Amino acid sequence: MLKGKVAELAKRFGNEEQAHVDALIALIKKAGGKPAVAPKTTFPLDDEKSILKLAATVENLGARAYLGQAGHIQDKEILAAALSIHSVEARHASVLNLATGATPAPDAFAKPVTADEVLKTVKPFLAT
Repeated sequence: MLKGKVAELAKRFGNEEQAHVDALIALIKKAGGKPAVAPKTTFPLDDEKSILKLAATVENLGARAYLGQAGHIQDKEILAAALSIHSVEARHASVLNLATGATPAPDAFAKPVTADEVLKTVKPFLAT
């Protein structure tokens, strides 16, 4: 449903998101942890506009979620990875905000969200 430059951008962002997942899984395993299994999801992807709006929502939430958890991460290597991912998520969000007609950087300071707030926001997309 995406075409041209929007499709190219979506593919690039998708590849970057997969790189984030791969890096975090490797770091969790290195630290002796067991990565969580990705949940099954359903997304309303009806047309380009709905796809871009959802992507902007997810990227904005992701950036805020990384910020919200930064103070809880004790491993310095994992913290460095999370912070570097956070900045990329924020850039993704900015581009997608522009694509949807929203303000690219709506606030002078990023607002963190808690894990509970993230789960409340994504709950409608989790398959039951």
